Amino acid sequence: MTRMLPELRGLSYPERLKALGITTLETRRLTDDLIEVFKIVKGFVNIDRKTFFQEALGNRRGHSEKLQKSMLTHVKSI
Repeated sequence: MTRMLPELRGLSYPERLKALGITTLETRRLTDDLIEVFKIVKGFVNIDRKTFFQEALGNRRGHSEKLQKSMLTHVKSI
């Protein structure tokens, strides 16, 4: 997308991102993933969080929402 701007065509990818004031695609995807996890954990979406997480057993210092990864390790994206 950044290549479509004529005034930025001679710049490298990191230079184009800096000129536009945006982060890399990888960083944006990680941010979106964190937002989706938050929505699942807080119940904002209709997905059972037990599909992806299990509640941590034992000491819950800090907060009551401690989670562990479930045994599901390979989720294929569509």
